[in-house]
Order: sequence, then structure tokens, then C-alpha cells
Amino acid sequence: MTATTLPSQLEQASQVLGRIPSGLSILTYGASAAEPRGMLASWVQQASFQPLMISVALSPNRDAFAYLQAHPTFILNVLPEEANAIMKAFANPNQAEPFAGLATTWVEGYGVHLNEALGALQCKVVATQPAGDHVLLLAEVEGGSFNQPDATSWVHRRKQAVHY
Repeated sequence: MTATTLPSQLEQASQVLGRIPSGLSILTYGASAAEPRGMLASWVQQASFQPLMISVALSPNRDAFAYLQAHPTFILNVLPEEANAIMKAFANPNQAEPFAGLATTWVEGYGVHLNEALGALQCKVVATQPAGDHVLLLAEVEGGSFNQPDATSWVHRRKQAVHY
């Protein structure tokens, strides 16, 4: 039996964690249809059956986190497989006009529904919990739409777990 150093074990653990699949979604929010906001979200899971709830991990440095503390509603747009145009529009947090060229519908009180998404969930944040360098949001699903019943959601895997 050989001794393994902790950094090597953590590197291996990072590679394992990175391969745990997660979906790709676009979280949208905003005060009005004239000023929609959105971000790519990959750490999203269903958290409860009754009531229907999801968890979303966000960096507290993101504009979305600050906004949702004051206005706790958003839309989670679940991406279908290989929705590259949508994903790329939101992958860069500094993208000036991520909604440009995308078919959208404004849902009052929640945010932007991306019409090409597999579906969308209208959510309200009901709790937050610090989680290391992120904050875990627990949100109740208050409504939604299922746009593409025959589509498969986009599953994402990383090569490691120490950065996006």
C-alpha cells in the first residue's frame, strides 16, 4: 500500500466531482421587459416534491444574487440538448445584449421566458444558505411551461470541479 498525498487526492476528487452531470439552464430576472437580465446556471436540482422546489447555487458576486435578495422571483429556462446559440449568449457574464436575436416572452413579476427553451419554471426564492464560495437558493416553483415535450435536457459534465 502506498501513501497518497492530500493534494493528489483533492485533485482526483475534483476530477470525480466535475463529472457529476448537471443540466444547463438560463436563469432570467429583471424589473421590466425593457431591462431583462440573465445568466447561465449549471448547479440546479429539484429539492422537494411538496411544494415543488429547486435549489440553485449562485456566486454571491453575481448581479443575479444581489437582485434576487431584493426581488426574489426569477425564471429558470431549461435548455434542450445542444442549444449552443442560447448557451453562448449567456456564458459570458459581461455579454452586453445576451437576449439579442432570441425569441422571448416577458412574464410579469418573474423575468424572460426563452421561447426555444425546453421549458421554463417561474420561481420564488424562499430561503438562502451559504455554501462555501456560493450561496444556495431554495426556490418554490410557482408555475411553468413545457415547450418541447420531445426534447432532452442538456446535460453538462466538466473535467474538474475547481472552476467553471
